[in-house]
Amino acid sequence: MKLDSAREAKAMILDKVLEFDQPAPAWNETAAMRSYSYRGQVISSRFNENRAMQLRDFHSRALISVGIELGDGENSGGLNRNASLVILCQSRRAYDSERADRAIREAKGEARKILIGPVRRTVPARTTADPPATNPAPLRIGSSIGHRRVTAGTLGCFVHRAESGICALSNNHILANTNAADLHDAILSPARKDKGKDPRDRCGGLYSFLPIELDGVTPNRVDCAIATISNNRSFEPSHLSDPDTGRSIGQLRPTVFPGEEALGLPVAKIGRTTGLTVGEVVAIEVDGIRVMMDSNGYQRTALFNGQMVVASRGSRFSKGGDSGSLIFSHPGEQPVGLLFAGADRPYGEGFDAPTLANPMDLVLAELKCDIFVGAQP
Repeated sequence: MKLDSAREAKAMILDKVLEFDQPAPAWNETAAMRSYSYRGQVISSRFNENRAMQLRDFHSRALISVGIELGDGENSGGLNRNASLVILCQSRRAYDSERADRAIREAKGEARKILIGPVRRTVPARTTADPPATNPAPLRIGSSIGHRRVTAGTLGCFVHRAESGICALSNNHILANTNAADLHDAILSPARKDKGKDPRDRCGGLYSFLPIELDGVTPNRVDCAIATISNNRSFEPSHLSDPDTGRSIGQLRPTVFPGEEALGLPVAKIGRTTGLTVGEVVAIEVDGIRVMMDSNGYQRTALFNGQMVVASRGSRFSKGGDSGSLIFSHPGEQPVGLLFAGADRPYGEGFDAPTLANPMDLVLAELKCDIFVGAQP
């Protein structure tokens, strides 16, 4: 089926099978970005219990998400390519449920289901050596960064906002400590997990973030935040290089690759933990994906809609600590998405565990920013 037909089939499954509501269109007035929420109760136990929330606390239909992937025989992007649906299941009982099978039937066979297991925000997995006490390294795309109370994440890229000037972009859960930070809080690079210390390694202050709804029902679209850059901290806004070899990849372009055209697109990212990795956008416009997040010492869950999924063949595209990485077309070096979470199970045959990303055009619209690639003032 064509992309428009896939969107219609997805909307029907969300409505009839998974029982989502469909309010008014979101910011860009297109069906692709509608913000769905559930009808009726999907959490079987009290949300505010003082214990970690488990996937078993949710009804199985709340652990099924629907996205769009390339149809059989397709190996490239473009708005006119064939598309099909992918039913992503975050538990075995959701995968084996009648609702998942019904979703396949409603798509008239042009869908498949994948057990991806739990999806979590990415947290650091390794600690680097002590940084020098003086002359901190310039901030770069892929640098270790984080709120002073956050272990570590990745600096995605640099953006410009009229009110604040040039800022560093990453995730809310990296720069704003999953909603718990105050504006102007210290941001460190390298981050705390990488031996960063305040005030020695302070590189700026939290300027703005989009709050994440953590009730498990209210939909989110982005996990993003920006921080101002200290006057005494140098930065390189456009250069892309492999941190392990120093090999130059090229220069980041200021124009964003449209999210709806990204399906099948070869992409890369430079992350704090895994460095340079390459993959492809395997699904777009995924609605109903559930992400486990820590907030104030408790495990919460956030519902995300309109997300893209990236995966690599033969190796993982991202690991803990890569949250906040910029995903860009490769070759082409155009911003595509902002990495924020990942799963542990493979994305079907031939792919390793999937990575979730916010479409970059949506991130910039929500933060009212533009990509900055010019010279440092």
